[in-house]
Amino acid sequence: MVASGWMGTEGYLEHRACLRRGKALNAWVENLKKAAAERLKIGTRGEDAFRFLKENGLLVSVYNQSPPAKIEAVVTKMGCAQIFGCGDEVTIVVDVQLDSDGRVADAPKFDERLMDCM
Repeated sequence: MVASGWMGTEGYLEHRACLRRGKALNAWVENLKKAAAERLKIGTRGEDAFRFLKENGLLVSVYNQSPPAKIEAVVTKMGCAQIFGCGDEVTIVVDVQLDSDGRVADAPKFDERLMDCM
């Protein structure tokens, strides 16, 4: 009885910690989206977009698909999956399209992906 009570308490505490990680991740993503909307407006130089994403801890790659180019930024964070069979690893991908002059052509697109689902 004591063992099941201990296991139940441990499961509850892990669930609460998971929810805190999820809230922190959601807040981080929302702050990044707001900052991106302010700093990555249409017409912003590609170098400035690259710098902004790097300053925010994202791994940045530039794809030159003959103009227009694309900047893709990726970061993996710990959150809390609300889907059975998924772990806590979430990858956030930010795509920034550039025009033929190397300037931001459209609003950045965000994609969040659960990486460790069965």
